[in-house]
Amino acid sequence: MSPRRAKQLIYGTLYAIIWLAFFSAIYFVFIKPAITPTPCEGPACGSQFAKPISTSTLWAFTAGPGSATYLAKIVNTNSDFGAAYFDYNINFYDASGTVKETIPGTSYIYPNQIKYLLAPNIAPVGEPYTAIVISNEQWMASSSMGSVPQFAFTNIQAQSGPATISVNGQVTNNDVASFDKVLIIAIFKDGSGNPIAATQTELDNFKAGDTRNFSVIYPAVSGVNPANNELEAYALRASM
Repeated sequence: MSPRRAKQLIYGTLYAIIWLAFFSAIYFVFIKPAITPTPCEGPACGSQFAKPISTSTLWAFTAGPGSATYLAKIVNTNSDFGAAYFDYNINFYDASGTVKETIPGTSYIYPNQIKYLLAPNIAPVGEPYTAIVISNEQWMASSSMGSVPQFAFTNIQAQSGPATISVNGQVTNNDVASFDKVLIIAIFKDGSGNPIAATQTELDNFKAGDTRNFSVIYPAVSGVNPANNELEAYALRASM
């Protein structure tokens, strides 16, 4: 092969590599869709072995004339899977077991998380039996969903007056992630630790490391022991 022909092959190869790199950059930057975590299903990720989310307790509280609040406690015992989404129904049954009323909702739960679901300011339902039914779980591997976000409550002050009970304080986002929305649930308890009222509030655009003030209020209930009040904060990671 002549030197001239060899140079032509070398230059041609270099031009081909340059053009290939150029079009590859266009594809990966402008065309190829971003890869985001998605719920896993079936044998590919093993979610068929996930245990159902369990429902342990359901409470009903009177929130004033013509208003009731319903609080449910649920548990995800799976360490390998969380549910990035699920539907739930708070069902009300008559004595024959027929569903007469339903309060629907949606939520999520992390691996190994114990969580409360709250339905505030609902018209009271007079049926004698209640249950919470969970369905349509969209399971996600714990490696993708991550662990329960880390929040800390400080400077908590509880007040009980003739018309209302309230809790004020601060909450800090100790997680590495920021959250578009954080739900705070306050559970008021009696001297024995039994829930007797509950309410909630939301904080928006809660950045990592920030501390925010919060306040929750509920119609006055007798028997509240401020030392037993429970505060919980929930947030879903943006990648979900």
